[in-house]
Amino acid sequence: MNDEKLRLLIKVCELYYSQGLNQQEIAKQLNISRPQVSRNLAKARSEGIVSITINNPFINEKRKKYEEALVDRFGLDDAVVVNSENSNDSDIRRIVSEACAKYLTSVIRDHDIIGVMAGTSVQKVCQKVTTVYRNDLRVVPTIGGWGTEGTDWHANANAKVLGENLKGRYYVLHAPSVVTKPDTRETFLNEPDISSVLNIARQATISLMGIGEMSHHATIVRSGVYSAEDLDDFKSHGAVASILSWFIDKYGQSITHPSQGRTIGLGYGELKKIPKKIAVAYGIDKAEAILAAILGKWLNVLVTDTKTVKAILEMESCVGLDLERG
Repeated sequence: MNDEKLRLLIKVCELYYSQGLNQQEIAKQLNISRPQVSRNLAKARSEGIVSITINNPFINEKRKKYEEALVDRFGLDDAVVVNSENSNDSDIRRIVSEACAKYLTSVIRDHDIIGVMAGTSVQKVCQKVTTVYRNDLRVVPTIGGWGTEGTDWHANANAKVLGENLKGRYYVLHAPSVVTKPDTRETFLNEPDISSVLNIARQATISLMGIGEMSHHATIVRSGVYSAEDLDDFKSHGAVASILSWFIDKYGQSITHPSQGRTIGLGYGELKKIPKKIAVAYGIDKAEAILAAILGKWLNVLVTDTKTVKAILEMESCVGLDLERG
């Protein structure tokens, strides 16, 4: 869209939404046809220039109930649930990411160290974070690179974007997430640059994480770190989710598997020691994975959407159905 068309589109939106003119009045004022006004208004919504929010008090009450249920039922420190009713996947991804970015910036304090994982959900949050003007902020990856193909959702890339948006320092971890042999892992860990970054990650006060489902479409498979056959093998060992490059069972416990000794990043015990562990995860297909992560105490703050919470609660018990009736 060229500048002239964009200016017209914005002008139409300002007259319609801000000044309250109807389409015929706008057409007359701008000397264009009424169908042109209608097309511009539709385009503004499809392009994300205009978004419409309906403040439904009944929906807000349901969100509050879901947040309280997550905290009360699972002992989370906090939960942020956004309304996803009548929303498509793209809209859900956007509103959950925005909500997580706002929550993250609200809890950041001076001298915080923020550990960042790989993944597309984390990437979207990092992109939406704005400067909070805190002193001595540091951002560090908690896992090595996923696969050989360059992407903008590697942990290093996420740490860079978040660090720049927060106007803080950021670090990079020059190592793969998984190596072929335990001996190779030890060689990497003995490299000063790598060990120093991991030592900073171990001091993290906040962790921003995603939760991977056991699907052939999962990011950890698409990245090339593991194949679909590898994932099936993990599932045969009881895995229902992945966090960093660790695989966990339905109770949230790390499974026994040879690959678990070949990971370069924080160990599961080290990750759990981080005081504030914020997970951004959404989608009904991830409900089992999210529930496992909650039960295993991998997180203490969850940012998600109403559809996903309902699936989690119904999977765990009948609490979700009770909330719907309430």
